[in-house]
Amino acid sequence: MDTKSTGNYSGPTVVSKLSQLHIGLLMLTIKKETEEAGYSAIDSMTFEHEIIQRQSRYAGDLQRVLDELKLTVELLSETEERKQAKHKVHEPEEIINYYNGIFLDLVHQVKDKLFRLIACIIAEKPFGRAYDEPGQIKISNFLRKHKNVL
Repeated sequence: MDTKSTGNYSGPTVVSKLSQLHIGLLMLTIKKETEEAGYSAIDSMTFEHEIIQRQSRYAGDLQRVLDELKLTVELLSETEERKQAKHKVHEPEEIINYYNGIFLDLVHQVKDKLFRLIACIIAEKPFGRAYDEPGQIKISNFLRKHKNVL
């Protein structure tokens, strides 16, 4: 990186473990697509490819939601004055309630994506069998079922 253009150089960019996981899963997905080109031609994929693709999607979603959480915390910390949107003036308390609602929704998304990612990683079914994604994952049942693995 050229230090003249920015004025300061803070060293190499540190990539988080989650980013490394996401990049690795993306690479595995691409590798599977090239190895199994025949399946792509008929718009299909093997079970193993599907699981790797889901893991990659969950890791990416988790990374996105964590970034949104950081942004929400930053916006929440700057709520000191009233804001006007069209003809309505919003007091700081209303803005805080708004961001708290978003924050709690994002926390729920983190929990959901994290548990789905873990469920894909520790899937007990061998590759080649159908995988039904649960509509909802309950924390207590999940922890009890996978206690030894976790």
